[in-house]
Amino acid sequence: MSAQQEADGTGDTRVMPPYVRLYEGHKLTQDTVCSVPLTMGTHAQYHFQNKEGHCANDEAKSIEFEHVPAGTVVELYDDPKCGKGDDWVSFTFRQLVPRTWAWGFEYSLEDTDFGNGQVVYSKVYHKDNGLDGKVSCMIINVPPEH
Repeated sequence: MSAQQEADGTGDTRVMPPYVRLYEGHKLTQDTVCSVPLTMGTHAQYHFQNKEGHCANDEAKSIEFEHVPAGTVVELYDDPKCGKGDDWVSFTFRQLVPRTWAWGFEYSLEDTDFGNGQVVYSKVYHKDNGLDGKVSCMIINVPPEH
């Protein structure tokens, strides 16, 4: 296993369930805000003010993705009802990757490179007055298995 595989988790051959994890600090630091398992073929909406998904409201500043399938879309919103009238960000996965992350939410990246020329996801941020530390709602759409 290479040093890069060890650092990013791609060398692990165990089959792990897909998860999305939100963190209180930038760069996956501080406490875990919540860890949400993903199920193939589902559409889920989590309202953090109601503690859905056991997520703390207005805390998240970074996100980690583990074994997220290609075609999955994860959206984070400032609006507690997942409305698009305030800040929101969308992650669209181009391929399955064992582990990747975003250090914060307030920037866009088109066709993010995993570091070896492979496109993993695109990330589009829709700005109003800031999203980091203000996430109140999350929508996850996971495609069905083929």
